Amino acid sequence: MKIAYTIGMPETKGPMFAYQGELSKIMEELKSIGYDGIEPFVRNPKDIDIGNFVKLVEKTGLEVAAVGTAPITEDKLSLTDNSPEVRKVAVARVKEIVDFAAIFGSIVNIGKSRGSFPPDKMDEGWKWLHQGMEEICEYATQKGISIAIEPQNKTNMNNLNTTQEGFNWIESTGISNLFLLLDTFHMDVEDISIVASLVEANTKNCHMHIADSNRGIPGQGNLNFLEILMVLKALKYDGYLSLEVAQLPNPSSAALQSWEYLNNILEQTYLSKHVSSLCKQSL
Repeated sequence: MKIAYTIGMPETKGPMFAYQGELSKIMEELKSIGYDGIEPFVRNPKDIDIGNFVKLVEKTGLEVAAVGTAPITEDKLSLTDNSPEVRKVAVARVKEIVDFAAIFGSIVNIGKSRGSFPPDKMDEGWKWLHQGMEEICEYATQKGISIAIEPQNKTNMNNLNTTQEGFNWIESTGISNLFLLLDTFHMDVEDISIVASLVEANTKNCHMHIADSNRGIPGQGNLNFLEILMVLKALKYDGYLSLEVAQLPNPSSAALQSWEYLNNILEQTYLSKHVSSLCKQSL
């Protein structure tokens, strides 16, 4: 297992659980701490100096573990918006992010960007979600990458809240390059047992977001990360552990303390580091 940290790309403006600021400084700092990778949150690839970002990735040696799509909501876009035109633009935007991720062979995460269903059109919402994901996944297959959908708690959205709901929905779609991204914070809120959920969803779990029960850095809440990482080891999980935490007391401290805590557990339990392959094995 390797450790990554979430970063907000320059075109993202809203607050997020990610390190935001000057890219070169952030990436050099994360590398110096010991991080293996980064997970950029992207709003619009057209507003990114992609050539410069590629150079920074090559210079620092950091892997792009995954690419998040949540910031497209800053432009009021989602895959399940009530408007057909908005849904169309949202799918097109995610495809552009797929193109960006394909440069690095990275997973693309669909979390908040899928949107909440209109309360009076829940049945239609499921159809819109399936249609959007099917189109995106087909496009991603052509680019040789996978898509991960992230169950999130009911405060965030009104669909796919639990690990089990996410797993069962993915199975029902029959889409071969669609996987799960599991977030320990959301799992703690919605799932009966994080351990049981990890076991149940093991065949589809390709990426992990790590945060404690209070959305803070691991070790400052109630979650037992030693147990969680030992279970992941037993399940032969070889994906990334990507920190998505509140940036407190500041991003530098949050990044350093998070890495030290998780790395200490990995070293104590002799957990090996492997490049993530689960998401690509079906392609």
